[in-house]
Amino acid sequence: DGPMPMAEIAGLLMVTPGWITGLVDSLEERGLVERIRNKEDRRIIDIRITDAGTSLYKKASEVHMAFIKECLEQLDDSEALLLLENMEKLRQAVAKRKKAMKNQ
Repeated sequence: DGPMPMAEIAGLLMVTPGWITGLVDSLEERGLVERIRNKEDRRIIDIRITDAGTSLYKKASEVHMAFIKECLEQLDDSEALLLLENMEKLRQAVAKRKKAMKNQ
């Protein structure tokens, strides 16, 4: 969706800014992302995915989705329904936890 501040990325991944810095360093060395100054606030460093990063993401996403599809095909209808119900419970628990963390 475009450049994103490192602090926002850290928040989305629920990790420390220091951890994100190390990750971005590694990705930048590989040419997958680049750091750019925020246009509104030059103190903020935004991260933008490069064409190489986008290409790698698309390939990895395709492999990941094929793997998930293959795994899900092993479930019968009742198992799939149970999985969906439990995933919804997990989604709600994560949302509740994120809200609690945000309010701290």
